[in-house]
Amino acid sequence: MRELTYNNSRKSMLPRDYTKSSNFLERNYAILNALLGSLGAFCAGLCIGWSSNAINILASNTLPLTFENMTPRQVAWVVAVFALGATVSPILVYRTWRFIGSKFFIVSGFGFLVASWVLLAIYQNVITMICARLLAGFAVGSICFILPVYIEDLASPEQRSIIDYIWQSFVAAGILTEFVMVYLGNMQLINILSGIVPAIMLVVFVFMPESPRYMCTKGQTNLAKDTLRKFREIGDETELDVHIWCSKKLEDRSYRNIFKSTSTLRRLLPTFLLVALDQLVGVWVGFLYMSWMFRITGGEYSHEITSIAVSAIFLVSIWSMKFLGISLSDKKTLVVTGVMMAISLIILGFYLHERGSYGHLEDYGYIPLVCYGVFIFLYAIGLCRISWKYMRILTPKRRYFAVRSLCTSLSWMFVVIFATSYPKLIESVGVGWMFWFMALACFLLTILTVVFVPDLESLSTKYILDDDDHLQHDCEEQT
Repeated sequence: MRELTYNNSRKSMLPRDYTKSSNFLERNYAILNALLGSLGAFCAGLCIGWSSNAINILASNTLPLTFENMTPRQVAWVVAVFALGATVSPILVYRTWRFIGSKFFIVSGFGFLVASWVLLAIYQNVITMICARLLAGFAVGSICFILPVYIEDLASPEQRSIIDYIWQSFVAAGILTEFVMVYLGNMQLINILSGIVPAIMLVVFVFMPESPRYMCTKGQTNLAKDTLRKFREIGDETELDVHIWCSKKLEDRSYRNIFKSTSTLRRLLPTFLLVALDQLVGVWVGFLYMSWMFRITGGEYSHEITSIAVSAIFLVSIWSMKFLGISLSDKKTLVVTGVMMAISLIILGFYLHERGSYGHLEDYGYIPLVCYGVFIFLYAIGLCRISWKYMRILTPKRRYFAVRSLCTSLSWMFVVIFATSYPKLIESVGVGWMFWFMALACFLLTILTVVFVPDLESLSTKYILDDDDHLQHDCEEQT
């Protein structure tokens, strides 16, 4: 049964479908789709974990005969070339998406991942490894951009917060799985096993529907609604999404319109700041170099066990804020966790510097694991969870696709910058000073959050929907 309802917040008459599925599978189809799609995040986590273990081998000079001894700068570029591919691909995907669609880029992304793992398993030389990592980076960058949008488009607004947790959890699970496999097996076998998951995903997504967003740009509105009806109720929010995706003014495949409007730019400033600070605190670069970092710092356990423990803490911590029931606003969470992250890194840096100054290089005990574990826990419940949430809520819907592409590319670009300087920084100033630099970034996060980041709970619905109201008016004029 369908009837017209009046929605005051959007000032429009929109059809609403009150028919609800009685089948549990259909009611939770979007969550099941998110679990399946988030295996793409698991593949990204595998690539990050592989980099950490491979760099540890390259830096230790225990290499096969086909490798030459590598300088720290060469080792850094082996890591950076992966992030470089991930920086370029979101922009290329965004500029060509209207001609090809989401499904093609998702399937081809998994295909590139399979090819990269095959290259790593078969050939053992530097050139092949760099080419394989560039190919893997290109695939991961496109998947990290297009696949979350694909999943979010099929989900209802109430389900999208859960999907954020699922996506982040699968990234952490991929990193943890790679560390465990390296600890238990050999690299050639690991390369083969790591290629199985993207191969399965490639086959699965061949049979998945095309993105309703892309269908709408091609005028296939009814087909888009039929696809959405399988995943969520066709109500006001769905109708508005379809109107926005059908609008000719939705995108022009350039980024300049994002910066034309002062009001839009002001709303996006917190998003860009949080994305930059997300990389500046050094967590993701730290994951890329984790095995090497803990081999330098030492500790009570081996660097393999310490890396596994930190990755496990990261995975468990992602869901802790939700299940602990802590009622703290996102802005306050960013401020509190930023200060505590800085404190944990200062303690760690001071301890490592003090022990190194007295020549106790092999006597670090439990401190590296405890301090860095606390740092990762605070990051997982704070900045990791909140930065992309701000982007999803504050970005006008007609700009979301472009902003998501730009933020994904910027995020990986910062990884490239920090990944190339990481070994040189450790070699020049020592690992203790490096943690102090990361602590300064955490204090910077706290200051900028207080000054520039709004409190989502205090924002009016009108502030978030104003830009969409204008677009809604444009859509009605076209209709």
